[in-house]
Amino acid sequence: MKTYRRIIITLAALLLASHFSADLYAAEKKSVDPRKIMALYKRHCALCHGKDGKGMTKGGQKAGAKDYSDPKVAAKLKDQKKVIKSILDGMKDEKGKMLMAPFKRKLKPQEALGLIKFMQTFSKPKKK
Repeated sequence: MKTYRRIIITLAALLLASHFSADLYAAEKKSVDPRKIMALYKRHCALCHGKDGKGMTKGGQKAGAKDYSDPKVAAKLKDQKKVIKSILDGMKDEKGKMLMAPFKRKLKPQEALGLIKFMQTFSKPKKK
């Protein structure tokens, strides 16, 4: 009976892991309308990260939001799978304090990917 239970638990864990991986893979394959991404950013991200991505808002300063207009900071967005996971699952500090709420109930993985790409534009030089 214990062996049967272990097999079921192992299969469930594998199924869950493959489902999560499939979501991330799907995020890479699908794109979202840039106008929708801008609206999502304004609705979910700008309160803390600011309209310019500098994080100089009350919420951003309280949570320690990074300045994504700095190319060195924005370079960390290149690890897209890790950043998508952070957006969907949220972020906590070492003590367990919530720094960023999870958005998995509000955003699809491809929308999170679109937000990452949008945030990368904050560090690019402005055209004259």
